[in-house]
Amino acid sequence: MNLLLEQVALLCNGKLSCNSNKDLLITDVTISSKDNGNNKLFIALKGNHVDGNNFIKDFIKNKSCAAITSLELSLPNLIIVEDTLLALELLAKNYHQLFNPKCVIITGSNGKTTVKNLIRNICVKEYGSDHVHATEGNYNNHIGLPLTLLGLNSDHKILILEAGMNHAGELDKLTKIAKPDIAIVINVFLTHIAQFNDINDIADAKFEIYNGLSEKGFALINQKLSYADQWASNLKKPTVVFYGNNHENSLCYIRSLNESGAVVSTAEGDINFKLKILGMHNYDNALAAISVCLKLGCSLSSIKNGLEDYSGYKRRLELKIGYNNINIIDDTYNSSLSSVLAAILSLKKFPKPHWAIIGDCLEVGKYEVEIHEKIADIANENDLDFLITYGQSTKYTHHKFHSKKKHFQSIDDIVKFCYDNLPINATVLVKGSNSMNLDLVVNKLVK
Repeated sequence: MNLLLEQVALLCNGKLSCNSNKDLLITDVTISSKDNGNNKLFIALKGNHVDGNNFIKDFIKNKSCAAITSLELSLPNLIIVEDTLLALELLAKNYHQLFNPKCVIITGSNGKTTVKNLIRNICVKEYGSDHVHATEGNYNNHIGLPLTLLGLNSDHKILILEAGMNHAGELDKLTKIAKPDIAIVINVFLTHIAQFNDINDIADAKFEIYNGLSEKGFALINQKLSYADQWASNLKKPTVVFYGNNHENSLCYIRSLNESGAVVSTAEGDINFKLKILGMHNYDNALAAISVCLKLGCSLSSIKNGLEDYSGYKRRLELKIGYNNINIIDDTYNSSLSSVLAAILSLKKFPKPHWAIIGDCLEVGKYEVEIHEKIADIANENDLDFLITYGQSTKYTHHKFHSKKKHFQSIDDIVKFCYDNLPINATVLVKGSNSMNLDLVVNKLVK
């Protein structure tokens, strides 16, 4: 950002407080009052436990800083608004319009971050790193997406946004802030099901991502989704582009796939590539990335190089070496039924015995028993040698698993059991939602 305080006020429809320096240069935006470096703009958001407005006075002690607040304070360098969250959204939306990058927005039940990172890797090959801006970390919600937009500058040619949701209406708001040129739903699974009646409700909520498409935008639709035809018929204004199946109207599809890699067919030719990252499901993620990058005008060589050069993201099927030369597959960032299946399947390329440490899937509501029993079915079907379960809901997994097993309520007890019992050269998958803290197990098992 490189705006005067007066310009920022106009973009968020706020008013400057008395004695404000309207010509104060703002170069960065923060939602943390501790981040009070020169030329920062603090947006005082009100959370469930903390109200950012309470920290305004301390923040603007630095006279080269400013803040957006909903309080009528007699202090300089304040932009006063009715609602700071709405001001953040409006500021981001209007700031985005000052630039003209091609904007991509990605959603789905699993794999959003991987697809985003693959697209970014490809676009960096095509356009250079200075010209690509993308969501960082978990900035994929109603706060993170606007903050990502506020990181744009005039050098950026490509903007890649990841959008998450756990309730209906959330993606509608995010996509209308972003006004993307390309929108894609990579998959639909039973995640965040506690806020929905069934998977059809989840699909309806995912479909919202297409609502904000620019007038000449592209709605990329995975033909393998059972909702593909219905979604296409419901989209009137944007151009629908299919991918995924070997049809005339398909932008790209996987022609062959095995342990040696994949061949993806496109109208411009075939792409032969092998991913570094674990999991055969990631070739579906790669196909989604390819479809986006074809519409962005990336060359086949940039696509191939970007895919093959991507080495993964921390705590997402991340391979580590532990004591006794064990292979540890760290997949502790998030968890759902579909991602548990993908993670267990990833064990197949590693030496036995295969162990898994699995924590609760969260936000599953009335599907708690069904989902955790299905995890046991997956483990049984894939010949898991030993299953360690952790938490409350995985008790249902423990009871239904047929082979050797243990259930724990303590991280330390899991670690001790592993040190005492894990065989030399074994492979162990550690899988759970972030808040289950199973990354602590990984940290104690690695060399």
